[in-house]
Amino acid sequence: MSIQLPFPDDTLLASLSPARPDDLSFWGGRPSDELLYEDFIRCILHIASQRAGHLITNGIVDWIDIAAGETSTPAGEAWADPSCLRVGGVSRVGPVTILAELPARVRAFTRLFSFVTLDHPTWAEASDRQPATLLHRLIRPLVDLQRGEQDLPWFWLELILSFCSGSRLVRYGQFEPGEELQLISNRYNVSLSHLPMSAIPAGARAGARDFRMLRLTVTQWGQFQDILRAEGLIRESNLVQEHLEGT
Repeated sequence: MSIQLPFPDDTLLASLSPARPDDLSFWGGRPSDELLYEDFIRCILHIASQRAGHLITNGIVDWIDIAAGETSTPAGEAWADPSCLRVGGVSRVGPVTILAELPARVRAFTRLFSFVTLDHPTWAEASDRQPATLLHRLIRPLVDLQRGEQDLPWFWLELILSFCSGSRLVRYGQFEPGEELQLISNRYNVSLSHLPMSAIPAGARAGARDFRMLRLTVTQWGQFQDILRAEGLIRESNLVQEHLEGT
């Protein structure tokens, strides 16, 4: 499977009109980054399924080998990812980098630990589908965990493996996972496999490690959609339209 490289659409944001104070605003993934990550999720689970000889729909990308016990997570991090509508993902990210404030707020993040799935989308614009999304089923419990004293990798893994109960899961990492991860997998009847990070194409790894989030008003999102379409970025423009349909 191929990964489409992101379009450098940051420059297109400069042509947006200033935000009006009375206009509703919301955070969203940079369209090219969101589409790239959707492709990345499908790609790495396809690779894992091919190697295993059976379908694998859940995965962990352990960018800094947290589950191998090789590192501890610094304070001040959060859970974030674009609100993918067809696949699911949530990532532990490093400190935010502020890239711009006007006319749009732009923030950059680096993924440290990611959970991905084909079983539930991160978000759904239709209200009747939202209870089945990853946001409701896993992301909110992870965020709640972050507010207390159990914001540690093994407690994250308890939630993630419980979510994956009875299914297959692949972990990508430089090192083999620690014994604790296997014990948790056994507790939830999860069939755990491991693949080295090198099993993911280098370009895909590099493209998916970082992403950007934008906070625009509804009017600005509409303008951005028109700009993307005028630039021939139909996929990106259609994605913005899908998200706007839920506002």
